[in-house]
Amino acid sequence: RVRGKIVNLAAKFVSEVAAAKPPVTVPARIWPAMKNSPTGPLPLPTGTRSELADALETNRRLREILERQLAEREAVEAERQAWTEERRLLRAMIDHVPDYLFAKDRQSRFLVANKAVAADLGETPGDILGKSDLELHPPALARGFYANEQQVMRTCEPILDHEEYVLLRGEEKRWLSTSKVPLRNDTGAIVGLVGISRDVTLRKLDE
Repeated sequence: RVRGKIVNLAAKFVSEVAAAKPPVTVPARIWPAMKNSPTGPLPLPTGTRSELADALETNRRLREILERQLAEREAVEAERQAWTEERRLLRAMIDHVPDYLFAKDRQSRFLVANKAVAADLGETPGDILGKSDLELHPPALARGFYANEQQVMRTCEPILDHEEYVLLRGEEKRWLSTSKVPLRNDTGAIVGLVGISRDVTLRKLDE
């Protein structure tokens, strides 16, 4: 509304000064509106009708540039908020899954881990990021995990439903059915792996 009022006043002013002799000054009733422009105070136009028209055209182009930049900034912010919400929902999903869900880099260090993985290690998901199994499990177990993960990334072949176990706190043995697949970036290069492990302890005990 304010911008429209300014434009209307400016147009009226141009018509009023059409017959005026230079220099032209801004009437008192127009200056407050120009001073309080949403894009900041507009310069006080003085000079010939041609100079005034040039000044108004410059201001119009500046407003267009500012409005375009504002629209672009709003679009970027909307995209950022959408990405943040998507990330929040994804985090909520993986943390509510009882299975182990995780992603690791080429050195088998955790990039992502859900609450199920962390809880059985006595950690929080954030605590184990950047760590490898050698820092979280007994050496013999950790070396086995590392070997099959490196095989997945080296050969580009997934490991599906591989049965293995972990030792929980108190040396409780938990059997898992684990699948691990290569993780690729946008160019197709392998940058790690994604894994899921399901607790099959009861079935193993029945066997």
